[in-house]
Amino acid sequence: MGAFAKTKDFFGLDIGTTGIRVVKLSGDNASRRLEAYADVPIDPKLGQSQAPADYQKIAQIIKGLIADSGIRTHNAVIGVPSKHVYSSVVETAKMTPQELKKSMNYLAEQYIPVPLDQVKLDWAQLGPAPSDGTKQEVLLLSARNSFTEARLEMLESIGLDIIGVQPDALAMSRALILPNITEPVMVLNIGAVASDIALNMAGAPRLIRSIPVGGQIFLRSIMQSMSVDADQANQFLYKFGLKKDKLEGQIERAMQPSVHILVDELKKSIQFFTSRYKGQDVAKIIITGRACGIPDLALHIVNQTQVAVEIGNSWAGVQYPQASHEQLMSVSTQYSVAVGLAEANV
Repeated sequence: MGAFAKTKDFFGLDIGTTGIRVVKLSGDNASRRLEAYADVPIDPKLGQSQAPADYQKIAQIIKGLIADSGIRTHNAVIGVPSKHVYSSVVETAKMTPQELKKSMNYLAEQYIPVPLDQVKLDWAQLGPAPSDGTKQEVLLLSARNSFTEARLEMLESIGLDIIGVQPDALAMSRALILPNITEPVMVLNIGAVASDIALNMAGAPRLIRSIPVGGQIFLRSIMQSMSVDADQANQFLYKFGLKKDKLEGQIERAMQPSVHILVDELKKSIQFFTSRYKGQDVAKIIITGRACGIPDLALHIVNQTQVAVEIGNSWAGVQYPQASHEQLMSVSTQYSVAVGLAEANV
């Protein structure tokens, strides 16, 4: 986790369940310019497989995608899905970074639920603890070696040099929350099989979670409820969604159990945050991911959480030719992780 080497010549690589995306930027934090972007869809079964043979299939797809995109550098920053990440915000005595590094293993052993020799560990000091100004908050992040090392081996086999590995939740937050925003903001990425939550304040995540609900779960609910195939269910999902006045509300009723799980977890996360950080209210929820375009889903989240919702713009902090605006906006909700990885400071 974190950066492995210092370079400005790299691209972001997002390996998702239903698609792979690459983004190459130039410039610095003050002025980032889009150089290249590209994506390719993949079979969800392939995207979820960890079999060596399927990893090699994905590697070849990535190799072809990079070639088609025109990206020339072999340096890449990759993401780790939140379901493979352990994260916790903990309180400790105030320490210097050097002191914290020395005590990190002891601290991590108390909060990371697997042996430390099985994970890659990273951390960041967040500032004073909300309940006790004499203490500090520290964000602990870890990912299983088995997952990250398999990804590294797969990508190195096609000649890539992985210079950084970061949680998807950090990447999407970096892309969607501009630096001048300091108020608490939740980012919700509704993926194919899971949804990632990152609740951020003052430029740092205070809560990261993964919820096992996503677009594919909605599709299966519709297929089972209405006895239709995947193509028909997909059309129903993105045409009617949660609209109760369409198809006599059948789509809304089929989706409701899964949507309830998603919204309930959002409410629990907001409640946890506001109880920990007294006087801090979540200003808005930024939603992203292809499934965030399901009709009336955003409205339903607003009504249930009483928090404003907006559709995220992955390109908000990136300069690009005006002629590309329409095309970029059409895929914006699918690129938050890739853009955030391309914006990493490595």
